[in-house]
Amino acid sequence: MLRDWLQDDIGPAVVLGATLLLAAAGSAHADPGDDCCADLEARVEELEATTARKGNRTVRLELSGYLNEAVMYWNDGFEDNVYLVSNETEHSRFRFVLSAKITPKASVGGMLEIGVRSNREDRLDQNDPLSPASGRLPDTRKTNWWLEHEDLGRMTVGRVDMATHHIVHMMLTETWYFARYGIGSWIGSNGGGFFLRKTDGTLTDGPNALRWGDIDAHAPAAAPGEGERADAIKLETTEFAGFKAATSYSGRGGADVALRYTGDIGDVKLAAGIGYGQYWLQKLRHCAVIDPGDVNCRTLGLSGTLMHVPTGLYVYGAFGLQRDLNVRALFQAPVANTSHAYYLQGGVEHKFVDAGKTTIFAEFEHDDVGAGVGSGTGGILDTSALGPPGDPNYARMAGSEINTVGLGVGQAVDDAALELYLSGRLFKADVLTSATGLKAGAIETPIEDFLIIVGGAKIAF
Repeated sequence: MLRDWLQDDIGPAVVLGATLLLAAAGSAHADPGDDCCADLEARVEELEATTARKGNRTVRLELSGYLNEAVMYWNDGFEDNVYLVSNETEHSRFRFVLSAKITPKASVGGMLEIGVRSNREDRLDQNDPLSPASGRLPDTRKTNWWLEHEDLGRMTVGRVDMATHHIVHMMLTETWYFARYGIGSWIGSNGGGFFLRKTDGTLTDGPNALRWGDIDAHAPAAAPGEGERADAIKLETTEFAGFKAATSYSGRGGADVALRYTGDIGDVKLAAGIGYGQYWLQKLRHCAVIDPGDVNCRTLGLSGTLMHVPTGLYVYGAFGLQRDLNVRALFQAPVANTSHAYYLQGGVEHKFVDAGKTTIFAEFEHDDVGAGVGSGTGGILDTSALGPPGDPNYARMAGSEINTVGLGVGQAVDDAALELYLSGRLFKADVLTSATGLKAGAIETPIEDFLIIVGGAKIAF
């Protein structure tokens, strides 16, 4: 039913905008005090040095962020190594947040957030322990301004998290920073990451090289149903009985709508969300391209976490669906045009030691991907490297399945705003190839399992 719904010609969701009539009152200047209060004056000067001002209105400025660096061990069955990486699940960043009151209920503000990577985890491979230089440059994650009214909600303009961004990551645990739905941040996404190795030992790093990021869904962090970060206008409602709704539109080729809930049911804490998105330009989604730059992809994502607060026992689950309505025209055949994935994580997060909460968990993810599309061009992915050289029976991917199991532990150190973690995942893949991209008559190519263990720390400021 969900797939049929995504097939229908549903337009992007559009939510009403609100016009706010606001008045600003001038603030009186305080007497700086007399000479005897040198200590007080020094403190005031120190505070003023960290405050941005315009005219007689004070704009509050906050600087925050965190560092998230790790050591990664990998083993592809024939080769292993240890790399130093920036944890791509949530890589290091710093942000400036501005805010100012216009009236008691209305405010204005903005955000500039810059991401920093020393060595991008999802762009490494067996031959190179260092990600491309472009992947190590600072990236502008967010730069936007917003208007908010306590009764009407918020409008944000600029580079923002769109409405469905992180809709599949409605989590209540500290594993958010190093283990969650979406395998791409570990092993590669959007055509990047480690090379596939066949069970006979052949590494597909030659002509028509194939990586793990080629056989997974072409979405952010290779997670079907996940939203985007883009230049957009975003509208969010105020919270009502634990619910918040949002919608966004990007001129770069996407629109979406989402609903989220957070609340308590007795001793159980709940966070959940569902969202739908449409994408029509490849700038936002790596889907099949028919006309230059044009795609036609639709996504559905949902997730939730239940946590029993007294014990810390929890379960988190996510499901994502992506339908590519151009892929059959691209292949000129009724190939599989839907990718989906589901994820489960269960464990306990409890303060067993005075330093902070300990999280112990296990996880499982299943990714089922349709016909292979090259993420760079939106054309047909060449999978001839998986078969005998020159054999056209292996030239197109009819589908792939990836099963991932993992275990991990995290330890918070509250006094230092520190989170230590150790997490491991085993990836098992099956790839179907054929001459046409159809599953009928396709041949399965055995792929070596891939093990990754990551240990590191996130420290906030």
